[in-house]
Amino acid sequence: MRHHLATVLGLVASTSLVACSGGDTGKGTQNVTGNDGGGTGGSSNYVPPTGAPVSAPDGTWTWVPVDGAKCRDGSQAGFAVNMNSSTDKVMIFLEGGGACYNQATCGANPSTYNPSGVSTINGGLLDRAAAANPVKDWNMVYVPFCTGDVHAGSAEDVTVPGVAAKQQFVGYKNMELFLDRIVPTFPKPSQVLHTGISAGGFGAALTAQLVSRKFPPGTNITLIDDSGPPMNDTVLPPCLQGGWKDTWGFENTFLKDCGADCPDHTNYSIDWSFHLTKLFPKAKGGLIETTDDSVITLFYGFGTNNCAASPASFPPPVPEADFKAGLLDFRSQVQAKNITNFGTYFITGTQHTWLHDSASFAKDVGGVKLVDWLTNILNGTSADQVGP
Repeated sequence: MRHHLATVLGLVASTSLVACSGGDTGKGTQNVTGNDGGGTGGSSNYVPPTGAPVSAPDGTWTWVPVDGAKCRDGSQAGFAVNMNSSTDKVMIFLEGGGACYNQATCGANPSTYNPSGVSTINGGLLDRAAAANPVKDWNMVYVPFCTGDVHAGSAEDVTVPGVAAKQQFVGYKNMELFLDRIVPTFPKPSQVLHTGISAGGFGAALTAQLVSRKFPPGTNITLIDDSGPPMNDTVLPPCLQGGWKDTWGFENTFLKDCGADCPDHTNYSIDWSFHLTKLFPKAKGGLIETTDDSVITLFYGFGTNNCAASPASFPPPVPEADFKAGLLDFRSQVQAKNITNFGTYFITGTQHTWLHDSASFAKDVGGVKLVDWLTNILNGTSADQVGP
């Protein structure tokens, strides 16, 4: 079951998640110009977009190819939009689907994207017909995943042992190009939700500062990470974090932004998370994760025994007790730091990802429905700690 899920869904890869794009800047952060904007907006070194706005009809998915953007096999990349001209709110949704780190994971991860797939985008936060969907009437942007680097890499012509072709890990560079079109399309949004599932959950967290930098100062940006959990180095050892960093070029992307807040570039998962909460202390955000996530536990298993697993096959998963302990450790650190703007919604079980499935809105943990927890974060009313 676990191996099947990993083969079909692939997985994710990196670190982190935390608060949100937008907000006041914390003391000691790197390369930041603070904004107030109601406490939820903000821009760390605002970089105005350079591209042209997208023109598309309302209510249908439209593919937008972007010059210079590419998948890991070098083919054309882009994004899709589903517009609603009656609102200025916008959701940016990052697709999941694996990661390319070694022979086994690259074989389970898509290396290209067929634009015809945009016609089938639906479900969960992307479902306009779901009455419970809190963003059903928003403008929607869908970022496919074909770079194998959890949307956060900047490394070209990379050789991965056991994989014949050189790889283009340029997810972060693509996001910069995409934002140069997305931001002019929605130049003054009253709210932005930056989110994703699995690799897209990691990607939303790892590109949060980039998104904040592209939108105008004062923009209200919320981050929700579905199934991209930060972990301490007991569960996510330095050999694995460092391997991802080297393969995908993280030194040139979010780690460069993190600066002194991420002193060890082989152990940055938790540090990046708290860099974001410090950078945006008033913006609300959250993490959704299952205590025995059948895909993430398998992927993190590559770190077992100092990354001794064969790169040609999937290893045994991280035991549920250890994975759950890692989640609870992250939550306890959030609480110990008195971070009240970042919530967690932990669910007992093995399911991988939630926000792509409209039925998940009704999920109830301890009397709190997932949709209510999410809506409270979007409304800015609370960011609660729910679950075991």
